[in-house]
Amino acid sequence: MKPAFTVLAACMLLAACSADGEPAVGGPEGGPPPMEFRPMEAEQGADVTDPASRVAVGQDGERMFNRRCGVCHLGGGMGTNLLTGRVGPENALLAQRPGGVPSALTMAAVRNGLGAMPPLSRVEVTDAELDAIAAYLSEDHAP
Repeated sequence: MKPAFTVLAACMLLAACSADGEPAVGGPEGGPPPMEFRPMEAEQGADVTDPASRVAVGQDGERMFNRRCGVCHLGGGMGTNLLTGRVGPENALLAQRPGGVPSALTMAAVRNGLGAMPPLSRVEVTDAELDAIAAYLSEDHAP
């Protein structure tokens, strides 16, 4: 059984390469060209990584949520997928949860961790950013 697997793996590897041995990229023979993703920092604005801006009060909570929490808690993220099983699909997307998320719950979950979510330090999410995120999530953003 092992030799058959080795042959299959070798065939798959060869199929992924072009005639000159280089990986096949783009075009009709190699499939679609790779997607180009813009850096999140450019999309969200340069000040999301500036230390002075990160500790400033009155930040945009939606922007901070998307920047700091979105990788897990926007559609398709691990946090959203895990929450779907726990609280149902209608409550899994935090920013669209009917009635919002209590600020105290957001702050406790971020600083102490909750379920599969690890605690985040004040370096990862500053207090000012967390305040803005908690205020944003406490509102009802359902369409």
